[in-house]
Amino acid sequence: MLALLVPSAWELFGMTVPPTLFFFNMMIGFVFVFGIGYIVVSRNINENHAIVILGGVIAKLMVFAGCAVTVSLGQAKAIMLVIGTVDLLFAILFVEFLNSVRKVK
Repeated sequence: MLALLVPSAWELFGMTVPPTLFFFNMMIGFVFVFGIGYIVVSRNINENHAIVILGGVIAKLMVFAGCAVTVSLGQAKAIMLVIGTVDLLFAILFVEFLNSVRKVK
């Protein structure tokens, strides 16, 4: 959201402002939809494991991988990888969550 309000925030990551923010805005929309999905999952955890696997594990791992590739190609500063590591930690937590829910059954 900071990048929408303050375009110079892109410089923090060593990136230039893209000519269009369409894809960035779509990503923000997807994050919002995943948030709603997590609310749905929390209402009935035992029947919504697929959403946790897709949104909580696979999507978070994809964000981390995207950050790692972008930094390794020199297209962004290392701070982007630090932010992506948060998604990696969330993916690990979601896997642990799935394991703990299976043990409770």
